[in-house]
Amino acid sequence: MKKLVVLRHAKSSWGNPNLKDYDRPLNERGRLSAQFMAPFIHKLSIDQVYCSTAVRTKETYSLIFSSTSVNTKFDDDLYDAGLDKLMSTINSIDENVKTACIIGHNPGLSLLVGHLTGELQNMVTCAYAEITFDLDKWEEISGYTGDIIEYNYPKKHDKFLKLLS
Repeated sequence: MKKLVVLRHAKSSWGNPNLKDYDRPLNERGRLSAQFMAPFIHKLSIDQVYCSTAVRTKETYSLIFSSTSVNTKFDDDLYDAGLDKLMSTINSIDENVKTACIIGHNPGLSLLVGHLTGELQNMVTCAYAEITFDLDKWEEISGYTGDIIEYNYPKKHDKFLKLLS
């Protein structure tokens, strides 16, 4: 059995109109969201992370995984990646990895979750979808082979909503 965690970056800042999209950092709520979600994500026992190199995804990664020693690969091609690139990344994961995580962007991540599970899921900022596959090899993963075990995001929790008020 393989497990994939699809994680969208936390909320980014639009405060500097001179920045390229790639260079936008997290805003205050984004940093708070990533810190809030970290304990939930740590419980998923992730072995390998694949992360876009955009500033906001690297910041999200740092806030969530800084206290862990998870293997990580930063990949320029995950920035604005479409379904083909995301599937190629998944299908090439080392077979020794039981649980992998992809940190990236929409609309690609929402398309990926729908493709893998047949369930339409809008991946809001700092949301993750935990997907399991009754398969032995990452290369066997294709459309409609996964099941969403959990879809979680900050605003789903009253404790987070209280932090915002």
